Parts: sequence; structure tokens; C-alpha cells
Amino acid sequence: NTFHCYKGGPAEGEGQETGGCPLYSHPANLKDNRDCVLCMTCLKACPHRSVQLNLRAPGVDFGFPFLFPVPGTASASEH
Repeated sequence: NTFHCYKGGPAEGEGQETGGCPLYSHPANLKDNRDCVLCMTCLKACPHRSVQLNLRAPGVDFGFPFLFPVPGTASASEH
């Protein structure tokens, strides 16, 4: 509700004071890491602890799931 992770703002709750995302990206709208530089500003600023960092196999964002099959997906069952 506060959008501190995107816009920045004063310290509130568990969030720190920040200037907001340097790439003007809202974490909820990110589908992959091509629009994120992993500065973690959104993680520091969120007073609700809503932002998560999820690790994925290399190459998945570039359309190479056949090289690095992700367990539990259709491409993994083929290998």
C-alpha cells in the first residue's frame, strides 16, 4: 500500500529510508531479472517485508530451459 519499494520514502516499520528503485521498476511487476540490477533497494525499503529474492537456474530467463531443466517442470521430466 505504501509503494516504498518503488518510490522510496522515510523509514517506516521494518523498512529503511531510501530513494526508491534506481530503475523505476516495481518489484511486483518484474517477471524476470532483465529489468533489475539487484541493488536490493526495494528489499531494504519495504516496511511490510513483502519483497523476496528467489534464485533460479542460470539461463532460464534467456529461454534455455532445455540446457538447465528446472525440477518440477515439463522440461525436467523430458531429461
